[in-house]
Amino acid sequence: MVEISVSDIWATSGVLLGLQVAATSYRISAETTRRTERLLDGGLTTDEPVWLSPCEILNLGGMVVCVLLVFVLPMTLHSDGLVQVGFSVYALLYAAYPFALLGHHSMFGSFLSTEEPSSPPPSERVVCTVQERNVILATTVAVCAQLLGSLGDPGGGAVTFVVVVLCPIVLCFYALVHHAAVNGEGGGRRGRRGTGSIRKSYRQLLGGGSGEVDADDEDFRYEVRIEFASGEREDIGLELREGRDGIEVSDVRPDSLAARAPHVCPGMVLVRIVSKGSKERSALDLSVSDVLKIVNEERPVS
Repeated sequence: MVEISVSDIWATSGVLLGLQVAATSYRISAETTRRTERLLDGGLTTDEPVWLSPCEILNLGGMVVCVLLVFVLPMTLHSDGLVQVGFSVYALLYAAYPFALLGHHSMFGSFLSTEEPSSPPPSERVVCTVQERNVILATTVAVCAQLLGSLGDPGGGAVTFVVVVLCPIVLCFYALVHHAAVNGEGGGRRGRRGTGSIRKSYRQLLGGGSGEVDADDEDFRYEVRIEFASGEREDIGLELREGRDGIEVSDVRPDSLAARAPHVCPGMVLVRIVSKGSKERSALDLSVSDVLKIVNEERPVS
């Protein structure tokens, strides 16, 4: 390991940590503002959970590593070797965060994923994307290799203790990320074959404000947006029919794409449709066969 003075490491870490805290504060402020706007707009309800994405956990973990392994523990245990080990791990996490953030928003195209590129889903419904998982996998390998390689460096028992504790934590974090990417709504193979949906107040269809429709009214309705993502052409599982108000859902077949999407039920009326091949259009001018053809041949479609 290259020998760098402790004072230089502390100075560099302090500057990087300050920049990281400022960037995190900006992210929190921006997300809070955006969530408030969506609450007022009716696109989000107060009972919907707020997901902390893996890239943000990676960012917070980097700050924790910096504080504990670069400053607190080395001063407590009087270990200069631990400062260098902690800084090397912190530098890897610090550098990985921007790439994980890009992966979270699926901005690498098909470079880090075998999935067919498509417009990334809204971030509030994404637990972890495949691209984000792949970035975190590479980071996990690099961090574990750095920790194991530092066992022969000066630092004694303090370095050994940190390596023994930190490696399992990093591996467990990746295991959780992998599980989220595979089974979550946003990014994994199953999620790409599945559906996502958002329940919105019917007042948005009426073009009214938040106070014009009361949820207790007997005529109150919800708008449900269902997204059938690109990927394997699994049957959507919707039985459609011509109804009095337009095309209606007459049945939802069990264990189908539609059955895995929340809020989907018989009696729903198709209002509009958006596909890869065309912009948003009204469903009032379409027949049942037209809708089924669009859904089966022009995915992603919502």
